[in-house]
Amino acid sequence: ATIWDILIYILEDFEILCGSLFSPVTWCFVLSRVFAVAYTLLFVIMQTHPIADCHAAQIAVEMFCLPSMACASFLFLRRLEAVYADSRTRIVQWVFRILWFVTSANIITGVVGVKMKHIEGTSYCVMYKVKGYVVLNQLLPVVFDTLVFLAISYKIISSRSALDPKINWRTIVTGKTLPRLSRALLQGGQQYYITVFTANVIAGALYYAPSIPVIYRPMLTIASTTLTASMACRVYRNLKTLNCDSEPSTLPVA
Repeated sequence: ATIWDILIYILEDFEILCGSLFSPVTWCFVLSRVFAVAYTLLFVIMQTHPIADCHAAQIAVEMFCLPSMACASFLFLRRLEAVYADSRTRIVQWVFRILWFVTSANIITGVVGVKMKHIEGTSYCVMYKVKGYVVLNQLLPVVFDTLVFLAISYKIISSRSALDPKINWRTIVTGKTLPRLSRALLQGGQQYYITVFTANVIAGALYYAPSIPVIYRPMLTIASTTLTASMACRVYRNLKTLNCDSEPSTLPVA
């Protein structure tokens, strides 16, 4: 599905890349799905082909998951930094940068907490143990995304309500009465947050489902990683290609 997502939007993505400087945001836009596809393919290869060293193979596979998820969450972080760009709220940027770093570094739990071994008498690898703390790999991104989503929503509503009394907290759901750029920021964040929240909570819940064999518990991690990357890029693409209305400087956009 991620490969299909890359192919159908390749022309739009190429236009975005041609019209943008190669900043960290641009690199994350490009690499998040590339790493997600590589992660998925390597995981499938590890499960279906003879492997000499299962532990080394597991580390190699997870090393592609880490940058994919980090890049996707960085695109979401940049939305917050754009909204909180004025000098009075720079502290908010730094707080969320630290949270992003901690959340991204936590993904390493998938490397050290998942144990692989050879199926007896073969060279094929099988997962036989998943440490309990690996669930943080799914839950911390949910916490981070929740905080980012709430912070962006608060800033948009509070900034616009001073200019238009019709804007209130119900606007978070509908987006009505907001200018196009603010509405795109708000609704794009909703799409990303709801999708990623659902995928990660379900994937995290599997780790504690006693009726599910250990070998199957991390399977939804593959789906959540690729889905997160695709959604992050989709939201970024929609915002970049939007023909925005002009808005007052109360809501700066990077």
